[in-house]
Amino acid sequence: MKRFLPWPIRLPVATLLLGLLVLLGLLLRLWGINWAGQSWAEPQTAGFIANQAGWHQAFPLLAGLLHVPAAWVWGVITHLLGPAGQPGPALSASLWACLVAACLGAVNIWALYRLCLAALSSRGAALVAAALLAVSPWAVAQGHLGAGGSAACLAMTFALWAGIKFYQQRHLTDYFWAGLAWGLALFTAPQAWLLLPGLLLTHILANWQRDQAWWRWLLAQPGAFGAGAALGLVPAILLRWLAGPLGSPLPTAPSLSGQLAGWLRFVGPALGWELVLLFAAGLGLAVWRRQQDLWPLAAFVLLVLAAAVLAGGVFGGEGQAALLPALLCVALFAPLW
Repeated sequence: MKRFLPWPIRLPVATLLLGLLVLLGLLLRLWGINWAGQSWAEPQTAGFIANQAGWHQAFPLLAGLLHVPAAWVWGVITHLLGPAGQPGPALSASLWACLVAACLGAVNIWALYRLCLAALSSRGAALVAAALLAVSPWAVAQGHLGAGGSAACLAMTFALWAGIKFYQQRHLTDYFWAGLAWGLALFTAPQAWLLLPGLLLTHILANWQRDQAWWRWLLAQPGAFGAGAALGLVPAILLRWLAGPLGSPLPTAPSLSGQLAGWLRFVGPALGWELVLLFAAGLGLAVWRRQQDLWPLAAFVLLVLAAAVLAGGVFGGEGQAALLPALLCVALFAPLW
């Protein structure tokens, strides 16, 4: 495997560049927010918060639960800094949702760097992936709108990163953290169900032709994963209990042709066909070169794409955000060869 960039990148330089990319991504996401507190997403976001819709809409529900204390702190700060005797501007539901989404999007830049570094062992490739996510128009727009795409993308990045870690080290603690990350990802986006086949493939590859006790790979490691997943689902259970009666979590699915056309429209302007072609090339090289770290990531992308076409409206913006981290990792494997 060759260097992604023509010069070596040492750890202090990579840390500095990563910090600048995170700051750039945060500024881009904050810059596009309507600070007046009203946006086209206001009815959608406020409606989710007020009606406390399905458990799969965890981001607006969690943002809604935190909105009251955040609005109180916001009011105190604006009162202290504003003109005497005049109340400061209120922290609306849509503005708060956009602020949370922007911060989650910035954190995801760092998380994607860690995922690509673990999967590709290249600081250059990891920095390029972080840069692409930092300036991606579609990813930046998720922070502007206050929708669930930023949270779904971050949750899937952590889950994929944890899966790579237990493939490489096979410690019980790594299985536990992978289960915890998967539970939180499922709490954020239902597409996390499709990560299970990839994690199962990772578990098989991690233990294939390796001499260890049968009870460890058959009982102990899956048990640690299950314990972490149960703990990760606790917030979903608590929020479901706090939310009270829930509506139907699944919208009406459009026709197969309509869903396929929608995904083609997304792939073109949002991701870019060059990234899709790089993913296809990276997938072929990963199979040919037996880069097994990338197999679960590629399997997850293919499963999400297939399910998005077959299952229809179950996969919206969160589904598109969920596949972006794995797609970037596999795509950037191609330039390394």
